[in-house]
Amino acid sequence: MNIKYQEIVALDKDYVYQHHWWRGQKVIREGVSEEHWDLRIDFGKDIPELLHFVLTEDILKTKQSQGYIKPCLDKSSMEFEGYAKPGTPLNPTKDTPAYVSIETKGKVNILINKDDFKKFEFKTGELKGLYIANKIAENQWVIKESELPETV
Repeated sequence: MNIKYQEIVALDKDYVYQHHWWRGQKVIREGVSEEHWDLRIDFGKDIPELLHFVLTEDILKTKQSQGYIKPCLDKSSMEFEGYAKPGTPLNPTKDTPAYVSIETKGKVNILINKDDFKKFEFKTGELKGLYIANKIAENQWVIKESELPETV
């Protein structure tokens, strides 16, 4: 993956953490048909692409999740909340309704940003704290909350 932001270390950047779900036709059961969580980080106006993790678990509850990095050039997705029409970038399905809710947002410092390891310090919002992302296979990542280093 040769994205311009790979080795950039950045301070005080915007992030958003969104819950993204689809609700198909009610046949036997009610509830969500499919869901994931989006962690998007904007490196600023000079970098056109967002760093976008698609996660299988809610890290606000589990403090750890697996996922992958998905290309995202749509910076307006950082502010999107509500119904996402089918056939749009936030809902590429043919006719399944999709919804997006902003769970938290704020500022983040990107402390390490390598091809196989990333370290984030979320300064504000419900994710506040230190998180690391380890690449475990081709475009498969584990993101988890990490301990803040003790000060002497």
